[in-house]
Amino acid sequence: MEVPEVLKLWLEGLAGAGDGVFVVDGNGFITLWNSELERILEVESSRALGRPCYEVFQGKDMFRNLFCYNCCPVKVMVERELPIQRFDLLVPRAGGAEVRLNITILSLPAGEEKPPLIVHILREITPDREMHRALSLISSHKFPQSS
Repeated sequence: MEVPEVLKLWLEGLAGAGDGVFVVDGNGFITLWNSELERILEVESSRALGRPCYEVFQGKDMFRNLFCYNCCPVKVMVERELPIQRFDLLVPRAGGAEVRLNITILSLPAGEEKPPLIVHILREITPDREMHRALSLISSHKFPQSS
C-alpha cells in the first residue's frame, strides 16, 4: 500500500513510542509492531508483521469473552466513523501468561479511496496501577453524610 509522506512520518514516530503500538491496514493485517509491544507481549515484530491482528492478539474482554476475531469490532467502528473509547483487553503473552492492556485507538487516513490505518496504542495495566485507579475513584466519590 502506498502511504502518503506525512503519514510515514507519523508511523515512524509511533514506532519509537514509549507505549506499545501496532498498526493494521484496512484489511486487518499488522503493518507496524514497535519494540515496546515486543517487550509487553514477548512477540517479535517478525512474528507479527503481515499477519491478521486477531491471530496475533487473541484478545478477550474482562469477562473473558473473545474480542479479537476476523469480524473486528474496532474495524467496524472505524469503518462507520464511530468514536471509540479506550478499553481494556486480556491478551496472552508468548509464554502463555495473560496481561491486561488498556488500549487507545486512532484512525489515520491512508489516502483517497483507501480505508484508514488503525493505530492501537497499548499500556500494560499492573495490579498496582489498577489498585491506584480504584482508590482514586473511591476517594473522589461523595458519600452522603450520616445524621
